[in-house]
Amino acid sequence: MPESLENPNEVPPEDEALVEALAVILLADMTLSVIKSRITTLLAPLGLDKDAVAEATNLAMNIPRDYEPMKVGNGTAKASIRTKLIRIRAGYLLKASRRLSAGIKDVPLKEKRNKLAREVTRESKYFKLHQQMQRKRIQAAKDVDRMAKVYGDVLGWLSLPGGPRSEICQKANGHNFKVSEMPAIGFPGAVHLHCRCIAVAPWAGASLLP
Repeated sequence: MPESLENPNEVPPEDEALVEALAVILLADMTLSVIKSRITTLLAPLGLDKDAVAEATNLAMNIPRDYEPMKVGNGTAKASIRTKLIRIRAGYLLKASRRLSAGIKDVPLKEKRNKLAREVTRESKYFKLHQQMQRKRIQAAKDVDRMAKVYGDVLGWLSLPGGPRSEICQKANGHNFKVSEMPAIGFPGAVHLHCRCIAVAPWAGASLLP
């Protein structure tokens, strides 16, 4: 796949298995304490600080349920992103665990609690961005589903002019995509935090996004 069309949120190949395992745990119907225990065990081989992993898990679990479209029909945009949302959350949890662990590395034990608290405050900024992007993904899926009711499963991608546009969005502009098979870069409107792309009627003769 051309670099310009790669998903900026894609998980590095070496983390794929971990992220998938984390997603399974996050989806399980278990108490928070059990979830924390299983995640700590799963990430133990990485040598991450247990308290840092616990705090990262707290953040990852603190996402409103309305972010996740639970009851959706097959073939809809919301159905396409349901699994992706959990996977992205799992990826965030792994990154947060690493950032928090790095932030308290080599800190004396007596200073660790206060240092970790400061790191969690700093991490909260990343978490807020994560929340905003999850909201954008949900809204983008809803917008795509509305257009699909009019034009069907294949829609066109339009990157609106008049503002900053990422290279990925510019490359996607003028292509078509399938609602039932979400493009690798996601749906229009949720490629990045300031994405202004929208779904339109399919472009005649345009190729499908991968």
